[in-house]
Amino acid sequence: RRRLAGLAPNNAEYQLGLAITLSRFGPLFQVLGKPSAAVERMQEATAITDKLVPGSHDLTTYQTATRNAAFLGDALSEMGNYDEALAMYQKCLSLAEENRAPFPDSAVKHRFAVCRERLGFIFRIKGEWQKSLDNHLEMLALEEELSGLEPTNLEYLRAEATAFDHVGDLYRELKNYPKALENGRRGLAMYEGFLKQDPQNARGTKDVGDCSHHVAETLLASGDYRTATSLLQRAVSIRRGLVALDASNVEYPDDLAESLTLTGEIEAAVGNTPKAIEALQEARAIREPIVSAHRQRIDYRRGLARLYTDLGAAFVVLKNPDEAERWYRK
Repeated sequence: RRRLAGLAPNNAEYQLGLAITLSRFGPLFQVLGKPSAAVERMQEATAITDKLVPGSHDLTTYQTATRNAAFLGDALSEMGNYDEALAMYQKCLSLAEENRAPFPDSAVKHRFAVCRERLGFIFRIKGEWQKSLDNHLEMLALEEELSGLEPTNLEYLRAEATAFDHVGDLYRELKNYPKALENGRRGLAMYEGFLKQDPQNARGTKDVGDCSHHVAETLLASGDYRTATSLLQRAVSIRRGLVALDASNVEYPDDLAESLTLTGEIEAAVGNTPKAIEALQEARAIREPIVSAHRQRIDYRRGLARLYTDLGAAFVVLKNPDEAERWYRK
């Protein structure tokens, strides 16, 4: 496609083909833990669609341009460049607003929903919970509308489930646990339905594991330790299975470490400190090599810092201040 674009630089079809292929690398490099490579590819793809969009009335060009801005924002965010990521997500929304007239209503609504999801994501990282919730509620409203219009469209249904999951997370951050559980459980029920239809689907399996973890977080925050433990055991089991499935996907072991960390936090909450330390040490054995191998991923370092903090707290409970201090300093 580079060769074709080079032979006919004014051929919009060839340029768009190159941009689409480049954009496929963004998410792939992310799951391989290489966000700088993702940024490089996505910047090139975005530069192409920036030139193609003005004056274009082609739906694929429009969809690719908004997707490129979103994927570039994702990679920038993983490197900790949050303001640049926010600018990309706002660009995604602007592209959707500027180019809505010529295109089918459903395609436009879905692009808007994608932009709202990303804005909600970055506002959450920045600690602006209400802004994040507002964007995710907007995403949910759009996706519910779309799945109502096309009830067999799995992409819209899955996006609706994702919106319920995100809305649940944000209500938890705002300490509205009944709303958090209501939305989280609705998302989980939808994800489970999709997986039942396609049990071999790794993405569907990951969705169920992720949402189970999130609902368990809410149950822990609300003080329902027994139900949280049961759901979290399921999340750990699912995530162990995914690690065994694909060793090259760095997100799978990181997800497992996250669930083991939460296991440690639940055990600590019920006063079982030795079991808490056992789960946290297993999480540490997974997470430290990931952080060493992927220094660019700030989210991995943040997760490890949380884990060390939990270990410090556990050793405080065991009245071992020297060991506690060691982990807190780390």
